[in-house]
Amino acid sequence: MLTLKISKMPVVKFDTPKDFADNKGSCNRFIEYLSKEDKSAGLFKEYFFNHKNEMICDYEVVSAIDNNCKAIGKEEVKFYTGSINFSEPELLYLKNDNVKIRNYSIKVFEEYANNYNKALSIDDINWFAKIESNRYYKGDDNEVIEGKVKQGEIKPGNNIHVHFIIGRKSVNGKQKLSPLTNHIATEKGPVKGGFNRDKFKENTEKLFDNMFSYLRPMDESYEYNKINKKGTVEQKYTGYLNLAELNISRSQYNSLPTSKKDIKITKLTYFILFNSGKGMNLKLDYQRLNDVERNFNYDGSTYRSLLNLNWNIKKGRIPQNKDLTEDVINYAEFLHSNPWNNSIEKNPLFPNNAHTQKSEQIHTHSPSSNTGNQSKPMHSVAPIIHDDSEDEFKKKRKKKRKKDNDISY
Repeated sequence: MLTLKISKMPVVKFDTPKDFADNKGSCNRFIEYLSKEDKSAGLFKEYFFNHKNEMICDYEVVSAIDNNCKAIGKEEVKFYTGSINFSEPELLYLKNDNVKIRNYSIKVFEEYANNYNKALSIDDINWFAKIESNRYYKGDDNEVIEGKVKQGEIKPGNNIHVHFIIGRKSVNGKQKLSPLTNHIATEKGPVKGGFNRDKFKENTEKLFDNMFSYLRPMDESYEYNKINKKGTVEQKYTGYLNLAELNISRSQYNSLPTSKKDIKITKLTYFILFNSGKGMNLKLDYQRLNDVERNFNYDGSTYRSLLNLNWNIKKGRIPQNKDLTEDVINYAEFLHSNPWNNSIEKNPLFPNNAHTQKSEQIHTHSPSSNTGNQSKPMHSVAPIIHDDSEDEFKKKRKKKRKKDNDISY
C-alpha cells in the first residue's frame, strides 16, 4: 500500500537568512543555488516567473533585486527568500500540473501584497519564483548522519515545490516591505500597516481550496493543525472529538450493507442543503452522487467527499449560490483513484482505531485497581490530558449536542 509523507496543507515558508540565503548582500548566490537543476533539464529547464512573465532568466532576477536597494544600509536586509510547499495529496490532486502551480503562486503573491494593509497590489511587489521538482538531502538530515544516504542525493517522493525571492523595496523603490515584521495592523507611529503571517498562511490555504475546488479534510486544515500544536486543552479536545465523530461516521457508513448506503448519502446530501448550508442557495444532485458511489462499488469516496464538504461549509469556506455536485464528484474520484483514500486518520481519542463506537461513549478509562483482576484493554481513550475541567467540558459538549438540530449522518 502506498505510504504518503503528508504535510497537511500548502505551506508558505520564509527562509532563515544563512548560507546561500544570506540576504544582506547580492542575491546572486541564492539565484545560483536555484539553478542546480538547470543543467540536467537542458532545454526543458524551469525559468523564473512572476505575474508578468513566465520565462525570466537568472541575470534578470539578480539585476531587478540588486539594483533596487537604494537607501538600504550595508548590514540591512536586501531581500527575502522562501518556498511554497504542497502536501502529496494536493500534488496528486493537481496531477503535478506546473501551470496550475504557477497560477496558484501568482495568486499567493496577490494575497501577499494585500496582507500588508497598505493598499498595495501585486504590481508593487518585486518578486520572482521558480518551480523545483526535487528536494535534496542536507548534511544535518538524520539519513545523512546515520550514513544511509549521501549529502546532495535526491529525496524520494513527490517533492514539487516553489522557491521565491522578494525584494526588500517595492518596485518603485519608495517603500520598505518586510514579511517578517512584528507589526500586524499598526495605525500609529512610524510604521503603518504590517504583515500578519498567521492570516497569510490561512488565506493561502483557502485560496488553494477555492481555486481548485479542493474539499479539504478537517485534519489537513491550518486551523486544526495550529490548535493541535498550540491550542488550549479545551480546544485540542474539541478538535480531537470532532475528528473522531467524522471517523465514526465514515466507519458506520463502511459497515452498512450496500442497500442502505444510497439512503445514507441521500440523507447527508439533504442535511448539507437544509441544515449546514441553509440560506446559501447551494445545489447538490443526490441521484448523481449515488450513481458515482455505485460505480465506485460503494468504497466510501463519495460519502467522505460529502463529509469534507459539510465541514468546509460549517467553517465558511464554501461560496454561496453554487452547484457543488461536480466539486463533490471530482474530489470523490480523486479519493477513489488513490489507494490511501479509505484509511481512517489516527486520533488520540482512538489510539487503537476503534472508530465504530458512538461519540457519546467516548470517555477516559483508567486501569483497574483490583489486584485480583487483569486490566481490560482500553477500546478508546481521550487524549492524554490532565485537567480538572475535562469532565465539566464533556458535560457542556453533551448539552450543546442536545440543542443542535443535526440529524444522524
